[in-house]
Amino acid sequence: MSKFLEAAFVEANCSITESSETNNQLTKTYRVSGTRTDLAVTSISISPAAPAANSTVNVAVTVANQGTVSINAAGYLDVWANQSTTAVCGAEGNAWADIGSLAAGVTKTITVQVPVGAAGSKVMRVFADSWCETVEAVEINNQLTKNYAVQ
Repeated sequence: MSKFLEAAFVEANCSITESSETNNQLTKTYRVSGTRTDLAVTSISISPAAPAANSTVNVAVTVANQGTVSINAAGYLDVWANQSTTAVCGAEGNAWADIGSLAAGVTKTITVQVPVGAAGSKVMRVFADSWCETVEAVEINNQLTKNYAVQ
């Protein structure tokens, strides 16, 4: 269930002198119950697990629709080879894939090839609905990270 606040403001530019200026606004809080999608990244698998420097890995990402409504176009899945901080909507990863349709309660594994760069410790980050175009019941479960080492 979602909570919303609506507001109305009559004569918002205050260009008319009135006997009372305190009654030009009204707010109303209401709740909307219903069903929504909820995309969640539930796992990341990297192959090979210990890649060589400047190679490419296969990243298998499992995305679940934990909501109660199917979605025909679930947006993009962006993948970063090394991104420790939270990604923002619209940021482009090192590789991406189209998630496509996802029925309610179903998971899908999407494999993307990602270049890993130089040797060292890395943080793989994946972001489902990375352009934030899908209205979801929960938005905080769209990203997941996995620590790995490049040899």
